[in-house]
Amino acid sequence: MLHAVLEEVGFLDYARRKKEGQWLFSALHSGVADPPSTASKRVNYRLKKAGIHRPRELVFHSSRHTSKDLMRIAHVDPRTIDRQTGHAPTSVGDRYGSKHLREDEIAVLAAIPLPEGLDLSPYLRRREEELEGRRK
Repeated sequence: MLHAVLEEVGFLDYARRKKEGQWLFSALHSGVADPPSTASKRVNYRLKKAGIHRPRELVFHSSRHTSKDLMRIAHVDPRTIDRQTGHAPTSVGDRYGSKHLREDEIAVLAAIPLPEGLDLSPYLRRREEELEGRRK
């Protein structure tokens, strides 16, 4: 489950240390005109460098589509899916209720299994190396 991996690699600690109003990925907002486009280009560059980029098939934005597919397969409520992916509500009724994910919705998302074959070991190894370096 992704939530557990984010916890394990230290990402949640990193996010919690951010001050109110501070961007999570501040480098994308420093001297950059279009942060979403910059993020996409940087990730696509890394995909190409790793040899796993296929134009118009596997790009950074496709991970958003994949996550929506995985949430639908897991029978996650459409409202929760839209909140998670940042999509606008499609009807007046969908606009009612909390504007943010509730604790119960977060728990549902955290319980979705990761896609089969997803290898996160490089991130886990890096975290182990960081922790080992702190112990010395």
